[in-house]
Amino acid sequence: MKRIAFILGLLLCFLLFFLIGSGVGVKNYPNQEFTRVTEGTKQTAGGAWKWVHKRKTVDADFKQIVKPAVDFLYSTAVLDAKDGPHVLSVPPIDRYFVFQFMEDDTDVYDYVSSRTYGMNKAIDVLIVPNDYAGETHGLPVIKLKTDQTWILARFQLMGEADVSNVHQIQDEVVLQPLSKFLKNSI
Repeated sequence: MKRIAFILGLLLCFLLFFLIGSGVGVKNYPNQEFTRVTEGTKQTAGGAWKWVHKRKTVDADFKQIVKPAVDFLYSTAVLDAKDGPHVLSVPPIDRYFVFQFMEDDTDVYDYVSSRTYGMNKAIDVLIVPNDYAGETHGLPVIKLKTDQTWILARFQLMGEADVSNVHQIQDEVVLQPLSKFLKNSI
């Protein structure tokens, strides 16, 4: 019994040493994970408001998402509130899709999906800083809750033969400044 208590004590000390020594704790782990993912995404994409598309299905080595689904292809981007209003334009999609908006503690606070907007129709959503008071131009609005937001998109894959179709969908999803959207809409 003393031996078990001793081993449990050692394990507890090791765990505390790890948590204190690494700066990771229960409260700040989501923020550190958010920073790790968003900084990596911005580096890969070349900045904010640019997509990084995963072109292959995920396997056991994929660690960006805790429990990824193998029947989806993923796209991700970092949204920066200081860059002002932008528009997410989604082409008509004939399958399940979702764009999840995550704040800096990785909580999902909003989403655009086939369940909320339907399938097979184009969707334009205005994405604005939390304090935005400008014109919405009749578009549905998502307010960024934090300075940076991580957007994770998932597109249903109907088997390996469907990969090129999902690539086309990924390539047609656009994030652009509101001014450019309005200029292209005229």
